[in-house]
Amino acid sequence: MKHTFRISVILIGISLLWSGYGQAVEFNSKAWDTLVAQAKKEGVVTLYALWKPATRIALTQAMRDKYGINLEFVPFSRGEDMTAKAAQEKLAGLNVADVFGAGAPSLMTVLKPAGLLGPMKPLLILSEVTDPKA
Repeated sequence: MKHTFRISVILIGISLLWSGYGQAVEFNSKAWDTLVAQAKKEGVVTLYALWKPATRIALTQAMRDKYGINLEFVPFSRGEDMTAKAAQEKLAGLNVADVFGAGAPSLMTVLKPAGLLGPMKPLLILSEVTDPKA
């Protein structure tokens, strides 16, 4: 069974890598270290994504170099195809995708109502996200 730790690591990792805050952001380092260790223990984070090859390659390399976490992308050209695959897997009792990389229409109007997305709040550990005064 896939764990939410993998989702946490990749979501936070994506935000850190793309925002350029890798060094400047303050966060709970113990929680971060735990997430990274558990993601490494599982071995691979699987992403279903609509992203182009250049993005997939850059993110895969960055996550491997910075955190030692391997990413496995399952590319899709249409959100409908990604959603259909995830829905079929759910019906079969499978949790293959750890993360969905898509735009708001696919995520909020299809994946979330279908029960394919988990809650975000438990995954947020960065202080500027969790502290309402930040």
